[in-house]
Amino acid sequence: MSHVHSTDENTKAVKDLPKAYKNKPTKIEGAISDQIKKIVHAPRTPLKRKREEKAGEDDGKAKKMEWLKMKAKDAVIPSETHAVVKPEYLFKEPGALVFNICNPCKQFNSERQVEVVESGMVQIPLALCTVCRNHLNLQRQIKFFQFEIPTVKKEFNL
Repeated sequence: MSHVHSTDENTKAVKDLPKAYKNKPTKIEGAISDQIKKIVHAPRTPLKRKREEKAGEDDGKAKKMEWLKMKAKDAVIPSETHAVVKPEYLFKEPGALVFNICNPCKQFNSERQVEVVESGMVQIPLALCTVCRNHLNLQRQIKFFQFEIPTVKKEFNL
């Protein structure tokens, strides 16, 4: 015999109960069921919450874009002298080389051909604008002065 009852069986069982037992919860059952209703039945459905969150995101994206445009008015595009990249330093540093590239640079580089240099090695053409090159230099400086030097200090208790 199965312990799981179908809804038809449940309906039949409830109809067979005397009227005295129907709709008469005890004080404890009533208090517990009220607490459960508060937990289970949230004031907003998940669908409503998703809609509200999505509407808030759209508004947030618009506000963020306005803020970015306002800040961009005051930004200065780096000159060629600030954006010099020296491969002899860039590629000889230990560790991984990670940097950001703007969308126009990505688009430009995606249209260039890759050249096979030797077995297992390819040369990826990489063109960077002054903003990307300057950011790469700044990123390397920050890593050196704010990460590597404090790490050495910590390691040698200086």
